[in-house]
Amino acid sequence: MNYYALIELFGGFFVAWCIIGILVCISIVCRMAQNYGRSVGEWLLIAIFFSPIVAIIGLAALGKTLEKRFEEWEWMETRKRMARKEMDENNDYMNVSEAKLIIR
Repeated sequence: MNYYALIELFGGFFVAWCIIGILVCISIVCRMAQNYGRSVGEWLLIAIFFSPIVAIIGLAALGKTLEKRFEEWEWMETRKRMARKEMDENNDYMNVSEAKLIIR
């Protein structure tokens, strides 16, 4: 058995595994930057030049921008208004509870 060929095979798998791991971490950095309202290009460069782990920790430490928080708050308020409007239009659940009280 040729041990050198076996070592080269496992070495190739290890290098491929490392490259795939780095690419996955970089994609996580890009997704986090987009979700936090940060510049994807800048955080991609930080991930490439320093480390994806450093970029992930940095993004987590900084958190979301004020604009992104406001955007999410505005979206939630819109959803609440829509739900309230739908509840006002469909009061079937209240009629059912009132009907049970009348029957008893």
